Amino acid sequence: MRSTAIPLTPSFSNTDGINGREIECQFCFFSIEDPELKKDGLIIYGGCDIADLEDSLPDVESTGPTADEYTKFIRKLDKHFLAKKNKDYARFQLGNLQQEENESLAKYFACVREIAATQDQL
Repeated sequence: MRSTAIPLTPSFSNTDGINGREIECQFCFFSIEDPELKKDGLIIYGGCDIADLEDSLPDVESTGPTADEYTKFIRKLDKHFLAKKNKDYARFQLGNLQQEENESLAKYFACVREIAATQDQL
């Protein structure tokens, strides 16, 4: 059991979600550099949902150098919350795209290029 307390006071409610920049600034201000303490702080200020995700999400494979606990947890949350790329959905979007009645041709082609670019990245 740790004797070090996390001296953070949240300036946001948990229902608003976690502001990553704000919590990183608090870690810096209070000189919290230990990855385990940073992870614990994120779990505390993230609320029950983040704590449940920490327990239930599978670990993410590390492709680079060995990562600390905080970085592993951030990668785990990123993998869970960031949009996943789906080639079939991009094709579906492209197939169902129709030019609106008052939409310019340039704007329509910009939408087509945007969808095609996401499909090329997959």
